[in-house]
Amino acid sequence: MTAINWNIGVVVGVADGDTITVFPGTFSECVTISGLSEISVIGKHGAVIDVSGCPVGVIIENGGNIVFKGFTLTGATLQGIAVQPGAND
Repeated sequence: MTAINWNIGVVVGVADGDTITVFPGTFSECVTISGLSEISVIGKHGAVIDVSGCPVGVIIENGGNIVFKGFTLTGATLQGIAVQPGAND
């Protein structure tokens, strides 16, 4: 499956090579990026992801060369960001 499981603005139709920009705000959710390569997810200054209730806030799996930067993560109970087996970078 190729997807970003994320409620921020409905991220649909993401393809390899895309850049997603997230504007300032606080978003309460867990994020999974799966099956994508060469994408960038960039948080503008003030983009906060509240991952309260998620053992891992952001999971990257089954892809490669993912850039995920510019965010403040709060509330993870185990780990903020995890790169799972099958992800190259």
